[in-house]
Amino acid sequence: MKKLLAIERTKAAIIAIVMIVFGVLFVALPQTSYNIISKVLAGLLIGIGLLLLILYFVNFKKLTSSINFVGGVLLMGLGILMMFVPGLYIVAIGMVLVFTGTQYMGLSLDRKRSGDPGWWKDLVYGIIEFVIGLILIILNYTSVAQRAVMLYMGISLIIDGVFILIAMITFDKKKKVKIIEEKPIEIEIDQ
Repeated sequence: MKKLLAIERTKAAIIAIVMIVFGVLFVALPQTSYNIISKVLAGLLIGIGLLLLILYFVNFKKLTSSINFVGGVLLMGLGILMMFVPGLYIVAIGMVLVFTGTQYMGLSLDRKRSGDPGWWKDLVYGIIEFVIGLILIILNYTSVAQRAVMLYMGISLIIDGVFILIAMITFDKKKKVKIIEEKPIEIEIDQ
C-alpha cells in the first residue's frame, strides 16, 4: 500500500510540474501557444470525427445509430473550419462564457426568490462571465483576445500546479498515513 501511495505521489508531482511548465510557456509565448493549441484541437476534432464515421460505416449492417454519422460529419467540419479560422476557438470560449454567465444570472434570481442573502454574488459573477464572453466573441480575431485567453490559461495552470505541490508537501509534514490491513471475518449462516 505504501508503494501505491508513493506511485500516486510521483504521478501527482509530475502532473503538477507539467502544468507549471505549460503555464509558463503560455504566459511567455501566448500567441505561439494559441496557434499550436488551435491546430491541435482542430486535429483532434477531425480525428474524432473520422473515427465516428469509420465506426458508423464498419457497423452499418448492425443498424448503428445515425448519431455517429452526424456527429462525425459535424466534428470533422468544425475541425476543418478551426484549422483555417483560428479565431473560432475564441468564439467557442466566448459562447461558453456567455452561456454560463446567463446560467449564473438565472441562478442568482432563483436564489433571491428563495431568500438567500448571497444571491448577489452569483449575479455579479454571471455578469462578469457574460461580459467577458461577449468581449471574446467581438474581439475574436484580434491577437489581444488570443493573448488574454492564453495568459488566463497559463496563470491558471501555474496556480493549480503550485497548489498541487504545496498540498503534497504539507500532506507529508502534517499527516502520517497509517495503513491498516484488513482481515477477513468469518460468519456462520444458519439455514
